[in-house]
Amino acid sequence: MRRVIIAGERIEQRFASPVLSARFAHALAHLPNHFDGAPDLTVYLWDGSARGGMLPPLPWRYFPDLYTNDYGSQGEIAGFNDARFSLNHVQWFQEITMIDRERKIALFHCADALALPYWYTAFPLRSTLHMASRDRPLQLMHAAAVGTSEGGVLLIGNSGAGKSTTALACLLAESGAHGLQIAGDDYVAVGLDNGGGQPTVHSLYSLVKLVNHPQMDFPVLAPFVVNPDRPAEEKAMIALHQAAPDRLIRSFALRAIIMPCITGQTESRLVPGKAIDALRVLAPSTIYQTVAAKPITFRKLAGLVRSVPVYTLLAGTDIAVIPGVIARFLRENKKEAV
Repeated sequence: MRRVIIAGERIEQRFASPVLSARFAHALAHLPNHFDGAPDLTVYLWDGSARGGMLPPLPWRYFPDLYTNDYGSQGEIAGFNDARFSLNHVQWFQEITMIDRERKIALFHCADALALPYWYTAFPLRSTLHMASRDRPLQLMHAAAVGTSEGGVLLIGNSGAGKSTTALACLLAESGAHGLQIAGDDYVAVGLDNGGGQPTVHSLYSLVKLVNHPQMDFPVLAPFVVNPDRPAEEKAMIALHQAAPDRLIRSFALRAIIMPCITGQTESRLVPGKAIDALRVLAPSTIYQTVAAKPITFRKLAGLVRSVPVYTLLAGTDIAVIPGVIARFLRENKKEAV
């Protein structure tokens, strides 16, 4: 059993498979792991290699490697997704994720914990957490986030736009001289404005992924790669809770949404952006990479981009100056946001 507090929610994980437990351990290691009383959600996790781990026959029309009419666009099963239940089946590695929001329990199954894609272990429970927050003012988002205890920013963009590079540049700049910390490089949760309050960013995962070898761009991180023997097509995954535990931040008030844009120029600067452009960037990847309740997710995202300022970061070739640009923005907007 493993307990963890995620975005203020007390989650209890009960593993039938020690292999699955080990593969999911790194990403959540930076979060509080003790609480008293009953959990807000209990998740039961097992895989086919565990004793008694084989699934019973599936009660919907199922043929290996073939989606039937019982499947939605991303494996949502007809008849098992409503206000109380959500169920998703990913055939490629036999992942089944299900939640009963009324009973506050969730299930996760995969065919073989060792066969899960490497990137999957960077965000364990992603679908479960998304399902659990369906009717709450909380939304998982495909975004990076940096800031301080006084506030910070979401970094959004398509793959290759510079989210992770910008976040890690802020994290490592002059040993933290700008005071910026990181809440996540790929996924965070945002507590939405629910009656006049400031939206709040919550850290979810402490693993970050880099396309290039860290020795090239961030050599100080190279010793903390958790998949050093990876094949060439895999990204390097770095355990920030080991590399820079004091530079991780669990939550902060959201001051702005920033869209990095690599310019090829030397200078880096922020210019005002538009809410509709932020929604065009944020919504497709977030909705595609989460499951079920897509209209609800879209409404949450649309509300968020209207509630905080949006900027474009014209990112220059010297990434060392980018943290200063963001830190200066936060200092100059501190009084207005308080």
